[in-house]
Amino acid sequence: MIRYGTVVEEKEAWASVLLETAGGNTVTPMFPVVQRSTVDDKDYRPLAKGALVSVMIDDNGEGVILGAVYNNKDRVPEGADENTWVTEFKDGTVIKYDNASSKLVIESQGDIDIEVSGSCSIEAQSCNIKASGGAINGLRCQYTGRPNHTFG
Repeated sequence: MIRYGTVVEEKEAWASVLLETAGGNTVTPMFPVVQRSTVDDKDYRPLAKGALVSVMIDDNGEGVILGAVYNNKDRVPEGADENTWVTEFKDGTVIKYDNASSKLVIESQGDIDIEVSGSCSIEAQSCNIKASGGAINGLRCQYTGRPNHTFG
């Protein structure tokens, strides 16, 4: 049977859910939360406390949380449609990919760190970098010939 309820607690891909029943409200034991991938390539996204979720429960009271469900209170992120995948974080950071135009947009509300253990290559038809300051460390500036050039 599929039931709907709100997350009371979530910990490491397990959660308990508040379900409305004929006899009153019931909090489930910790049930596993279905994930997209758990072997080799792993993907984990915690459920927020208060999120509306669907839960599949058998006659023995054992269950699994199938995932969060959009509703009148918690709406699909702005800009999401049949061609556009959107992830919106509570701090306002947004990641969008529009499959129709092949365009990826990242709107970060904080710093972005990229660490590469091997080589890194960026190729583009054009590239614009706009910043009020910065530094190039570990290579020579093609304009000045100096190593570790600081801009500002």
